[in-house]
Amino acid sequence: MKFDLFTPSDLRIVEFNTTAPEKEPSRVNDQTLFLESCVFNMFLPCFESVKPNYNYFGSNCFSQTDVEHLKQTLTNYKDVVERIASDDEFLDFVSSKMLSRQFMQRLETEDKQWIKNWKTYTSKLAEINRKLIRITDNCIEDTQVLWVTGY
Repeated sequence: MKFDLFTPSDLRIVEFNTTAPEKEPSRVNDQTLFLESCVFNMFLPCFESVKPNYNYFGSNCFSQTDVEHLKQTLTNYKDVVERIASDDEFLDFVSSKMLSRQFMQRLETEDKQWIKNWKTYTSKLAEINRKLIRITDNCIEDTQVLWVTGY
């Protein structure tokens, strides 16, 4: 918890917005969802594989075609996450991500026994993965684009 005023550059979140057409949406409305950046980093490879020029600190529009590819990528990724079967595999999985240091620092800060609780964190990542897939499903069903904006 931060007991201080902060600027937008201090925000460490990623916004998922499906409410706007293909022009940049208004930011932070009640229908958008957010994920802490250090957690999003675990899923960043999925987004970058669909959008090689993914802008980590800006807005990224995923067209219908992009969203369909993102859904498949996230589904494959979920299978990988759900197959993690040991603390060593969890550590290998997390460590293999480009921006994993932030994630590891947060785990160590919030749970000194995080390595013993690897199953809990694997389950949480799998649940977030399923929610991201649901977002893509909703975009496909409603023929909407997906805006992903980093702050």
